Amino acid sequence: MAFAITPLPVGQVHALRASFARLRQSAAETDFLSVEDIQSAYDAQLASGYLDEQNLLALGAAFGEMICAQGDFEWVHVSDEYGSGPALAPVGFDVVCSPIEMVEKRLEDGEAVSLAELCADTVATIQRIIEAGEAGPRSS
Repeated sequence: MAFAITPLPVGQVHALRASFARLRQSAAETDFLSVEDIQSAYDAQLASGYLDEQNLLALGAAFGEMICAQGDFEWVHVSDEYGSGPALAPVGFDVVCSPIEMVEKRLEDGEAVSLAELCADTVATIQRIIEAGEAGPRSS
């Protein structure tokens, strides 16, 4: 499966981070939400049974920042035969994860999940892919 990875424009990164304000009234773009804040927002969204698109984006972006805090990841734009959108990639490598879609899928499935464990598992999986030589250097 071929895909293209390009840098996510700074304005889009700022917009993702600004969406945190939906999760907590006092949050600003520069605030880092705690893992507990993000988990509470996820649990509340799950309990509501209603999937609000803006809340999904905010939760996915906040979850993405959890992943970024665990390693040298950056927001990128990925395009493939299925579509395009924001994702995370370890700096310099052509492997990605899509935290917004990861959160959305689990909420759609009604899955109660520990976001801290999902974050740790995601980072570990990407690290294994890199160590196994299955991720090449990124050209862009």
